[in-house]
Amino acid sequence: MTATPQPPGRQLRRWAARIGTILVSAAILYYYLRRLDWPGLADAAARADFGLAAAGIVIPLIGFWVTDAIFTTRSFAWFDQPVACTDYFIIKAAAYLLAMVNVSFATGGVFLYFTRKTGIGFAKQTGLMAWRLSMAVFGFVLALAGLIAAVLLFAPGLAAEMRLAALGPAIALILLLMIEIAAFCFYRRGLILRRLPLKLDSDLFAAFLAARPRHWGLAFAYTVPPIVLYFVGMYLVARAFHLQVPFFYFLLRMPLAALVAGLPVAFGGFGTTTAAWHAFFKSYGSEADIAAVTLFIPALRLATRALIGFLFMPLALRELERLRRLD
Repeated sequence: MTATPQPPGRQLRRWAARIGTILVSAAILYYYLRRLDWPGLADAAARADFGLAAAGIVIPLIGFWVTDAIFTTRSFAWFDQPVACTDYFIIKAAAYLLAMVNVSFATGGVFLYFTRKTGIGFAKQTGLMAWRLSMAVFGFVLALAGLIAAVLLFAPGLAAEMRLAALGPAIALILLLMIEIAAFCFYRRGLILRRLPLKLDSDLFAAFLAARPRHWGLAFAYTVPPIVLYFVGMYLVARAFHLQVPFFYFLLRMPLAALVAGLPVAFGGFGTTTAAWHAFFKSYGSEADIAAVTLFIPALRLATRALIGFLFMPLALRELERLRRLD
């Protein structure tokens, strides 16, 4: 596959953005760590159970890698044409390494790979990605609604303390949106979508309109477990660094913490992870404990992705070369 040369100005902007994220990470870390007791940080790291913490990060990451490969290739088989799961599994691994250089480059590379692999058009592939993302969001909200119901039932005191009732309208709105989309896609009914002047013959809506209830059910089965595994893994990481966070409290606050930590303004989550855990969990551990765990999480995550990408890059290049020869 021949790479398309990028204009110098665009390359310069991309590198400037990358350097900017590093500077943002440095600024946030300086703000939170400038008064840190460094011997205390060393002691917090020495007391940590690194085996448990590593398992809490690496196992969910690998679980997401596997389930994403399966779900993505199954969606192509449902709505376009079959793609070998092992082929995308390899490309996904290599994309981890590319993402360390430029996230958009890795995402665009995967997009281009499927275009060359299957001949799928831009609009149809965009719609397919939107459908998978919608299923992940809806699945996450269903899991969150179930968790809130469990807290209301088994820990009403914690529910009152966290004011979980305030989340009800937002979750209900998303669930109603899910029902509206399902009613329209399955039966062409609903309150809003059927009244909009949508061009339903567009490839952009092909996956949404072709999906049946069984596709939705399988999509939830592919997307919800990795999300749950991620949050449970993060709880194990917190316990490994001796943060005494109540289990239900952690699971209900971690989605917000993950959202802040994943903001694309910092490099690899450094700084934003520290800010997020300070905001939500600082009452359950010392400042040194928070610093140790929030430096460990992005460091190991980056190292694991880099190792996976490095190991699978030769296989990915071989797959791309095979595609090039088929052209």
